[in-house]
Amino acid sequence: MSTDTLPPSTSLFKRATKTVFIKLAISTTLLCLVFYFVPFNDIWNEATTADKNWLILAIFLQILLRCTTALRMQIIARAQNLYMSVWTMMKIVFSSTFYSMFAPGALAGGIFTYIKYLQHGAKPDSAIANLYANKVIETFVIALVAPLFWLIDKDYSVTWIFSYASTMVVGIVLVWAVFLGRYGCMQWLATLTAFANHSVILKKFTAAFTQIHRIGQVTNKVLFSIVGYSLLNFSIAALSILCFAKSLGIDIEILPILWIYPIIYLLHILPISISNIGIREVSMIVLFAPYGISTTEAATWSLLMYSGLLLCGLIGIIIEADSMWRHKIFNRSNGIKPG
Repeated sequence: MSTDTLPPSTSLFKRATKTVFIKLAISTTLLCLVFYFVPFNDIWNEATTADKNWLILAIFLQILLRCTTALRMQIIARAQNLYMSVWTMMKIVFSSTFYSMFAPGALAGGIFTYIKYLQHGAKPDSAIANLYANKVIETFVIALVAPLFWLIDKDYSVTWIFSYASTMVVGIVLVWAVFLGRYGCMQWLATLTAFANHSVILKKFTAAFTQIHRIGQVTNKVLFSIVGYSLLNFSIAALSILCFAKSLGIDIEILPILWIYPIIYLLHILPISISNIGIREVSMIVLFAPYGISTTEAATWSLLMYSGLLLCGLIGIIIEADSMWRHKIFNRSNGIKPG
């Protein structure tokens, strides 16, 4: 039986399963290649010599990164008239980190974040708009600043650097205008879908476009603060990666990390692996090789970075367990039976 003759839900499940299998195969193949050229014992021996102080600082920065992400998400939420506390946003971020560890790609990870929004009282259109705006701003800020640091690292002239810096600012403004509807394109889309027909799906699109348009109309002060938090997040992430390198005694400056990290980040968004496993290891081995970093050092560096993700995921599962326990106690005290 072909997928065309299957019920829509069954066909969709089969396609999703096939996609996950392909991503798992890619991640597994790349990891096997890494361990073929770099024996696991070599990586283990390198990792066990890591300086604990640098390692603790690197992991702390990973936690701080998620806290500042929560602050940016709250600013975006306020622009939507969605009032959620910073603590609520932090719970969403850390809980989503835990679930995203098992997600086959960034899109699947975003679904977990969406579900957490709904659990904390957000409406579907508000949750989608917040997720969309947060990811668009983060992605384009990282993508636009990367070439600037590449030009500096490669010793291009001041003219080139200044020219691109100007282009980068214009690029951020254009992103805000086009993707967040600063000048009304999202409102136009909302109007278009509202009058197209009255299907449930188009109504949801209309509501989401309206919410995104509302975000796009923030004051310049709020706009600068959102972009500022994105740049702060970018800096914290780069510093964390540098600290992981220092813990292994790897001699690397911050400048190469500032343009190589965005490449790894953008590869993570592409639906080609499970949580960027395998892709990140190969990318770091190839991209840091010109800076005198051996294959063993790069592979160990990449794998050690998962410790930050694991600890943030642990915080997430503790938050989830506490939430479930409180919910259970509340139901028991109010005589509500489970299920």
